[in-house]
Amino acid sequence: MNMSELVKLDLESEHTRLNQDSVKSSAPQGFVVSFHVKCSPGEAAKILSDAKDVLRIINKNSFGNWPSLEGWSALLPNSFVATFTPDESGSGDDGWTLEDWIYWFEPNNRVWFWWDAPLLGVDALTVSILVYEHPFAWESLEVLFKQLGAIEMEEAMG
Repeated sequence: MNMSELVKLDLESEHTRLNQDSVKSSAPQGFVVSFHVKCSPGEAAKILSDAKDVLRIINKNSFGNWPSLEGWSALLPNSFVATFTPDESGSGDDGWTLEDWIYWFEPNNRVWFWWDAPLLGVDALTVSILVYEHPFAWESLEVLFKQLGAIEMEEAMG
C-alpha cells in the first residue's frame, strides 16, 4: 500500500471518528498522542464542537480536487477564517495565515488524524490524534484550537 492509499484510508477512518461521540474503532495503525486543552470556563464543549465541524469540512473536501485558498475561505466558517492573519500583513509576528494553516491538511502533508476528544468538564478537554512517528508537526492542531478560543494546549505526558 503506497502512502496516498494509506492517507485515503486514514481520512475515511477519521471521517467515521469525527462523527462519533467516542472512539469505537479497533486499535490504531500508528499510535495515539494526546493533548490537554484548557478553555475559558463553559467553553470546552463549544470549542470541541467547532473544531470537529472544521475538521469535517476539511475531511469531506480532501478527496478529489483540493480547493483553492478562496474555496477554503468560502467553505470554512467565516468566524474561523477571520481569526487568521491576513496574507498581506507581513508583520513578522507568529500569526498564521489561512494558507499556512490549510497547507498542513493537504492529503500529502497530513501527519496526524483525529482520534478522539473527551471533555474534562466545562473548561478542558483531551484531544487525541493518530500519528505514525514522534516527534511530528502538531502546530496545525494547536492553531485550530487556539483560533477557536482555547487558552492553552500541551502534550499529555504518560
